[in-house]
Amino acid sequence: MVNEWNNEERQPLVSDEAVAHGVFDIRKNSDKALLELIQEPYFGRVCTNEEDGSEVSFLIGKKSNIEAGVVDWRNGPIASLYFNYKQDEEFFEVINQRERAGHIQLRRSYKVVDGELIQIDTPEGMFRKNEGCWGKLDVEDEVAAHRSRGIGSKEKGLPSILSLITKDQFELITSDPDRPVIIQGSAGSGKTTVALHRLAWLLHEENSSAQAMKTQVLVMNRSLQIYVSATLPSMGIEDVKTATFNSWAMSIIRKAVSGKPFFKFLNVPSFVEEIKFSEEILQALESWVEKQKHALDVEVDEIFKKWPGQLKAWRNTATTSILPRLRDFTHDIKESNLPKFDKDTCLEFLKCKVLDMENYIQDIYNLLGDSEHLKVYLPSHPKLDSNLDYLKRLTEKNQAKNNLDYFDMSLILRLIQIKNGGLPDGTGGVVSLDHLVIDEAQDFGPVEFAIMMSAVRDKNQVTIVGDVAQKILSARKFIGWNKVVSNLGLEEDSIIRL
Repeated sequence: MVNEWNNEERQPLVSDEAVAHGVFDIRKNSDKALLELIQEPYFGRVCTNEEDGSEVSFLIGKKSNIEAGVVDWRNGPIASLYFNYKQDEEFFEVINQRERAGHIQLRRSYKVVDGELIQIDTPEGMFRKNEGCWGKLDVEDEVAAHRSRGIGSKEKGLPSILSLITKDQFELITSDPDRPVIIQGSAGSGKTTVALHRLAWLLHEENSSAQAMKTQVLVMNRSLQIYVSATLPSMGIEDVKTATFNSWAMSIIRKAVSGKPFFKFLNVPSFVEEIKFSEEILQALESWVEKQKHALDVEVDEIFKKWPGQLKAWRNTATTSILPRLRDFTHDIKESNLPKFDKDTCLEFLKCKVLDMENYIQDIYNLLGDSEHLKVYLPSHPKLDSNLDYLKRLTEKNQAKNNLDYFDMSLILRLIQIKNGGLPDGTGGVVSLDHLVIDEAQDFGPVEFAIMMSAVRDKNQVTIVGDVAQKILSARKFIGWNKVVSNLGLEEDSIIRL
């Protein structure tokens, strides 16, 4: 069923230690893949009568094994013969740049557990092996088997649904890799499972350029994060990071902020939450940084007016984000031929400016305490003045205790992102994801969406999953499916409803 490798392939290829370690890793991963194939070598089979009179038969599984005739389900053109057609249907597909047409002579779905075939699904019915004997299931047991993905299943992660994927789901999973996918569905509709199979398909080397280590799955709920993390390896997805939004945010904030920020759940009026989760606060944040940039330009003009060459270099970088701009300019001044006293004075000034700009927590205290600034952006309301006065007093109280409202986390992260031209990745660069999966999208507000979408190198490289009926946090107002679609440059009918 699965061919063994010959001994020669297992011999050390080289003695060089670094290369030997690399070979060991390859061998280890290959052995793991082989073990997985032995446990569940395939889940389907297709036999075709081709138009030219030839017959073709192949098995389909989670991973390929050419010698055993097993095709990886992510090999779209060939796998489509299994997913897109039923037994006795005529087919037409373009495979390996060649048109192929004919008749699906046989199509079978299998369930293999620990290397043993225990279930076969055919057009005539479902058959199961029980205590060494095969028997046909009655209608009720067959329905139960489809619902549970197999009676007696012990899977703790998302169920393996590969053999049950419909033609429409397969088309969704294997759709244009350069187009975002938006899935909306009720609880239990399988939307998360379909999204993860989409991710597995994208990470197959022949389907897109996305790399697992530059891919992220973000959810709001800790339980779902554990669920997904346990599932990805069973789907052949390694090295993909899965996190709740808050844990992902905290991991970045801790690296970017000096000291240890303390976020506390505070019992605050609903209007405070609504302000901090509003779309308008995004504009207030961006404008706040623009004011800082303008004030910095004025100071730099004054400090460097004696050195027009340096001043021109500063002005030429006006479109660069404020912190990279300051750091690059500091480096240029270090390398310049300014007199030592003047150079030291300028460098001390720039060092202070960098520290000021990196004081994100103080920035948030100042922003939330500046009622006049916020009033420009927040929608008019009879109680707006009193609400902003309350917010100012609350912020001053938090600052006195060195506390932060838990709802400030997203604001700080967005501020870090704006000032750095991206989220710092800890190596001097910024986070630039190849692909991002957002689950429970209805629980993310405008600030969170802005952060996540700006963390992807291309906004088309997203898979967004959600259901407005499953909302957890009422204050965190979802931007709406229509807004999600329009922000991605898509039409409303682009939403897939399961």
